[in-house]
Amino acid sequence: MRQIRTPVVLLSAGIALVFASFGLEKFFHPLIWIGWIPRWMGGFLGIPAHIWLQVLGVLEIAIAVMLVTQLRNIQRIASLAAGAYIAGVLTQTGWNDIAARDIAILTSALALFFLLREE
Repeated sequence: MRQIRTPVVLLSAGIALVFASFGLEKFFHPLIWIGWIPRWMGGFLGIPAHIWLQVLGVLEIAIAVMLVTQLRNIQRIASLAAGAYIAGVLTQTGWNDIAARDIAILTSALALFFLLREE
């Protein structure tokens, strides 16, 4: 059990850093990020794209916070949420240089989930 702890801490911290920074950036630099909101989301459920951007920013920050808690069940949920979130992003952005990074985040989140099951 002790041997698994270091990889869990490293993966949790790394993924949380990515999600926290992206979430905060959506509030500090919305004009940069608004272009990444899929067109179909602008106006979806009557909500404009800039509000969706804030919703996604809050979701990313929440995932980051959940990843760094000491509660294993919360971390497991957050790792699955992170993986699902990135999988959703990949379905919207297609293949590009950023997709390679996103695949690394996705596989890291799944690895974290399975490591947390073994702890």
